[in-house]
Amino acid sequence: MGVKRLLRDLSWRAHGHGIANPALPGRVESIVFICLGNICRSPFAEHVARMRIERTGAAIRCLSAGIRPSQAASSPPDARHAARAHGVSLDAHLPLPLTSELVDGADLLVVMELAQVRMVRSMFPDKAAAVVLLSLHDPEAAGAYERCNIEDPFGQPAARYTYCYRRVARAVDGLLDALGVQP
Repeated sequence: MGVKRLLRDLSWRAHGHGIANPALPGRVESIVFICLGNICRSPFAEHVARMRIERTGAAIRCLSAGIRPSQAASSPPDARHAARAHGVSLDAHLPLPLTSELVDGADLLVVMELAQVRMVRSMFPDKAAAVVLLSLHDPEAAGAYERCNIEDPFGQPAARYTYCYRRVARAVDGLLDALGVQP
């Protein structure tokens, strides 16, 4: 496992070299968190951001959506369990597709992986400057791969959800900090 991770990171050093987020807008009223299926990472990020924003009294609307939303009726049990440890309930979450209406109404489009930056920018070229890679706001990202990706825990052991959600929570804190939203 260690050798595999090392090779992956070496590959990502070249692949992710020079990756940076665009400048954040001065005023943000709406954020859409995006992942592939909208059942694990993006709904968790939405809820964490909403909870932290509510504590500050700021008026920023948070939503989440999927590029290819899951056909599942709800978040997986391991996702719901890991989210509860952060005070987040995904029990009532239903996957939502990423639509032009959601994108048009958003000031920031926050994605989980470098590949998703490219996908969302190609789907909505007029909003390319609003697409932000969340992992770049995780101050503890270990290595080039993690700097460019918050890996999808779907279908992996329960511990991967816990690890993923810790990263998402740190990165959301970093993003909100960069936006000047502080408790």
